[in-house]
Amino acid sequence: MTNIETKIHIPNDLRLTESRMNPFGRPKPKGKVPEEAGILMRTVFTLDALRIGQFAPELRNLRRELTDSHVLTGEGMSWSSLRRDINDLINFPGKSEQIGKRVSRLPILTLLLFIGFGVTGAAAVINIYVLRWAYPLSEVVIPGLIYMSAISTLRWHYEESIRSYYETSKPKAEKIKRINNQLIGRLIIVLQKAKYPLNDCYFALYNADYQNIHIKSKPRLYRGWYEVYPDPSVRQT
Repeated sequence: MTNIETKIHIPNDLRLTESRMNPFGRPKPKGKVPEEAGILMRTVFTLDALRIGQFAPELRNLRRELTDSHVLTGEGMSWSSLRRDINDLINFPGKSEQIGKRVSRLPILTLLLFIGFGVTGAAAVINIYVLRWAYPLSEVVIPGLIYMSAISTLRWHYEESIRSYYETSKPKAEKIKRINNQLIGRLIIVLQKAKYPLNDCYFALYNADYQNIHIKSKPRLYRGWYEVYPDPSVRQT
């Protein structure tokens, strides 16, 4: 298989996923899905996120997963052409060195933000219930709030610069939609061969205008994605 390379540098020891970083998490399939199906779902979600200018955490591992697996091989489709298309998409943030660096730093900033939240909350609880208000609550909470505000501001700045770059240079949404329709079709075949129930294979999408996708639930206040599962009877326009 042709190697898929990306120019984004992400530390190998930083193995965060959005499910861990988001307190509500993304929907997960019931039980254990075939390995190829898992890779396909992560690929579809990652490419779908690019349509709205979001760079999913899975982006950093996508090259390795697609290279090490046999997902983009088979008969009946132009997999070599599809590999080239996906290669262009996952390399997209790395076309700008500055944007590539900022994309790689976003998960670190998110982690620091959650650490700050946890430490501040723990310090407040210890001060109230263990130390019995040994220190004014403001002396415990305000430093944490300042820290989290600084991290949040920097993260917002990074996200806005990434979004601005994406809006001026983003790949065509229709191209991503076409690729994901092919991958979702492959996902259905993999699940059916494994006799895995399609309606148990939940995953997240920011856009729900693909073929063969059934919408289980729509975006809500605390999450920005649709919860879906593959369904060959659905034909979107």
